[in-house]
Amino acid sequence: MFGLTEIFTWGGSSVALALAGLYIVKRFVTAIDLRGNMDFLVAVVAIVGTLVSVVLGLLVSSSVDQYRQACSTVDEEATSIVDIYRLSRGLPSKTAVVMQKLCLDYCDKAISEEWPAMRKHQISDDLTAIGIKMNDVVVTFRPANDGESNVQSAVISALTEAIHCRRSRVVVLLSDWTLRMMPILLMCSGIILAIAYIYIDKKPTKEQILLVSFVAIALGSNIGLMVAMSRPFGGPDSIEPELFERNAKLLRELNRVPVANSP
Repeated sequence: MFGLTEIFTWGGSSVALALAGLYIVKRFVTAIDLRGNMDFLVAVVAIVGTLVSVVLGLLVSSSVDQYRQACSTVDEEATSIVDIYRLSRGLPSKTAVVMQKLCLDYCDKAISEEWPAMRKHQISDDLTAIGIKMNDVVVTFRPANDGESNVQSAVISALTEAIHCRRSRVVVLLSDWTLRMMPILLMCSGIILAIAYIYIDKKPTKEQILLVSFVAIALGSNIGLMVAMSRPFGGPDSIEPELFERNAKLLRELNRVPVANSP
């Protein structure tokens, strides 16, 4: 399960903080008259609880969607590189050899440099340089016939897709919206727990302590899941370059396959 480490960490920490807060509130804060304020408290709980659940649900959903989109983007990027290699076999041998080597270098650099760099919120300059070289080779190529012109157009389309996917991957990598939303989430979670404390007697029963723990686990686990999904390239469940690894092996095998000439 994705984000299991963060879920347990945030859930456990939330329970500890919630119970510590319960102890402090009941020890040092004067109890209020629940009977005289019950209607008001019920209305506040309904409003605040609904707002927090909606906001938290939307943020968790957005984080999961971002993670899935990042997975899809990585797959599309790796697939586009294979398409470039495959299509370049229709170009003149000199240009084809250069493009095929760049495709293989792209996969190797993505594995050995890009992914380790992304764990530090950085990208590989060498991979950027390879992308630029691939672009220069294909756009400066002058086709001698319609067939080569069609192949060039297809290669340009595949390269554009690969560059777009990498750009999207970098955008996700550098996104910090989770950190900017964290103070609001923590504040809302604190309000929910504070309201829960109000309904508890001066000496909490085991059942009341258990219910507070459940509330804390629910809040902490959702926040932990959001944190895990918002770090698709740096967390314990980060996306790995598995398809690039398979493609690098595939491209080396294709290097040994001669180009079949049309009859």
